[in-house]
Amino acid sequence: MGGSDMGVIRYLLKLPELEQCAPGEALDVGWLSSYKRPQSNLQDYDRLLATGSVEVIQ
Repeated sequence: MGGSDMGVIRYLLKLPELEQCAPGEALDVGWLSSYKRPQSNLQDYDRLLATGSVEVIQ
């Protein structure tokens, strides 16, 4: 496998002993749509880029 770290070797030696877990259930994330917001307007920033200014504020 290409790993020579002691942790990798321990993991590979214990791999057959590890308990196999069933895959988790899919979650309904439809409620996240309540957080939708309109796309930001970046035209002001685009104008700054168009001027070719290389000034950096630190």
